[in-house]
Amino acid sequence: MRLQLSTPAPFKHRRLELYKPQIRLLQLERTSGQVRCCLNQFDLDALPPYRALSYTWGPDRPKQSVLINGKTFKVGKNLFNFLTRAFENGISENTYIWIDQICIDQSSTRDATRERNDQVSRMGKIYADAEQVDVWLGVGSSDVESYLKCMSSSRELLLPNVWHPGYRAFESLPYWSRAWVVQEIYLAKLIRFIYGTSSVCVDGNEGRVPFSRFATSIQLVRERATGELNSVWDRDQSTSLTRIASSPLLNLKCSRVHDRLYAFQALFDERYRVDVNYGWTPAQLFDALMDNLALASPDQKYNLNEFEAFANRLDITPTEFSRALRRLEKQKKIKKTSERELDMREKCYSRWAPKFNPECRRDRTWMRKLWLRVQDARQIGRPEMSKPYFPDVDTWYAKHHWEDDDQSKEGLLSLLLCSVACFITLGRLLKALGKLLISK
Repeated sequence: MRLQLSTPAPFKHRRLELYKPQIRLLQLERTSGQVRCCLNQFDLDALPPYRALSYTWGPDRPKQSVLINGKTFKVGKNLFNFLTRAFENGISENTYIWIDQICIDQSSTRDATRERNDQVSRMGKIYADAEQVDVWLGVGSSDVESYLKCMSSSRELLLPNVWHPGYRAFESLPYWSRAWVVQEIYLAKLIRFIYGTSSVCVDGNEGRVPFSRFATSIQLVRERATGELNSVWDRDQSTSLTRIASSPLLNLKCSRVHDRLYAFQALFDERYRVDVNYGWTPAQLFDALMDNLALASPDQKYNLNEFEAFANRLDITPTEFSRALRRLEKQKKIKKTSERELDMREKCYSRWAPKFNPECRRDRTWMRKLWLRVQDARQIGRPEMSKPYFPDVDTWYAKHHWEDDDQSKEGLLSLLLCSVACFITLGRLLKALGKLLISK
């Protein structure tokens, strides 16, 4: 009689108590076979020391099975690669680690959605409070592994190791294109970059590579993460949010439009933060953000270009943008915008902008696709531009009028040509008439 081995039941998360802040933390069990883990819940005010993992989820398929509390759970291949090498990378059975793919219920139930909203709103604090953030970069390249070993053996890095064969491979890893990287790295107390079984720790302590120097040497996130963040960070919190919204930072990859905002919220003053709600449409999220920006603006003063920067990043259409402004004006949260100015802006985005990108039609996603190439920037009166340029509406408007002038010139030329043609035709008619009279 053949024995049939029973398959463990699928793992289901136990509901978190949202009325008292909680998170889940994972512990790995040392085994020679299948990856086994233990998942427990903790109140935020009674957390043990823990690490947080920063990594890329990768494609949805294929999934790999692990055991959590004795039950099966599917994880992505990249996370599975980390879990199978965890003990080789200094994680012990006593180590608690926070991993979003496991510690947050990712199912589609209503309770899971509420939990996900709650946990994402706490992610900044989770990474800031972790004793260490482990950055998992993946596996597969011996050049990258040797590059990390080189970095870990250097006490100081005064110049980028661009001559090292693993340098280009390292900075080209998919990890650096993630939007969430910015807060996960920027808020960390101690960072450990791991690739395969090689790693390097980064902080300001003696004997380790200083973070600012390391960031410069590897052009962290290709100057779109911490380097870019330093350029937009300002003690004046009322302007820093706008600066980051207008920077290339928000072009980093994320799975949802909402994350173009949520991925950076932990870095800014609480006045500007909106509730995390993945059930909202982008237009609803934009409305919530506009409410906060309007309330934080003294004497109802605001910059329309600032509002447009967020409309741009959330793929808000010109009509949705105008409707949001009208709502704020009606509620007396902002001063009234002139009809002429709104009309001017809509004309710029609906009439002229599509000439640069045919997808930018009225009521379709708009400004985000209008980064100008260098030659385009120079064409509209920005000869000093040496990199892609995102124009403000005044630039568009100037071009709009310039184009109208061109159209006027074209119209005059057409009229002149038409007049010449008429005179030629009239001359021919008169000549024919003269011949007719002479023949008679």
